Amino acid sequence: MSSLINGQPDECINLQDRGLQYGDGLFETIRIDRGEPQYWSAHLRRLQLGCEKLNLMFPGENVLQADVASLVSTENSGTLKVVVTRGVGQRGYRAVDTQPSRIVSFYPQQSSPERFKTAHLCMCKHRLGINPALAGIKHLNRLEQVLARAEWEDEYDEGIMLDMEGRVIEGTMSNLFLVNDGVLITPELTRCGVAGIMREQILEKVKALNITLKIRDIQPAELRQADEMFLSNSIIGIWPVGTFEGHSMAIGSITESLMQSLGLPC
Repeated sequence: MSSLINGQPDECINLQDRGLQYGDGLFETIRIDRGEPQYWSAHLRRLQLGCEKLNLMFPGENVLQADVASLVSTENSGTLKVVVTRGVGQRGYRAVDTQPSRIVSFYPQQSSPERFKTAHLCMCKHRLGINPALAGIKHLNRLEQVLARAEWEDEYDEGIMLDMEGRVIEGTMSNLFLVNDGVLITPELTRCGVAGIMREQILEKVKALNITLKIRDIQPAELRQADEMFLSNSIIGIWPVGTFEGHSMAIGSITESLMQSLGLPC
């Protein structure tokens, strides 16, 4: 791993940084393919939206692009993480005269992406709190996902999370899609959850492929009735589901057409 803090090579953050003290900030996780950040513009749009929601100063595309150029060569593939915090502040929740911090880290690819095998899913016991003000963005408070991920070892690849009212929302690190009777369905994310970059790309592709789409509340029982199911995130791409708590399913035609349209291996 190599990293920059505010544009300078460093791996040590100030102990009074509000990102560390309070989780006061945002992050983006971006796939790098031979030196090129994938869906860079979409990641920047979401980061800027998050900054607006949290009243943080957006670092700017040119500044972030320079950080990436310093860390990543044209031969590199791997994962880039961009963190923006409110910066160093005084003790207490109130932020006074802070200057944002940015942390950009690059992790070289060590193994083949998980998308080359089907995913085996479980249902998580830990649920997501409902907070429309923070829905959609990737803020630094990820304790719900941390606790949910601690529920299983190696027998599953991913866990599905519900909100406090029992609606299906997402995986711990992914968005969820299912297909029933030729209709592609994905959860509504206005109350909680992360509006993923790959989810956004899929929603755009659906229009071009003339696939019927419904964005709506999903109940847990629907997962066992699905004809197809897949996960998405910006690192893996589209990840077809092989089993959900023992219920098997095949990779279907809609999943395959979306993977082909996005240039992903089937």
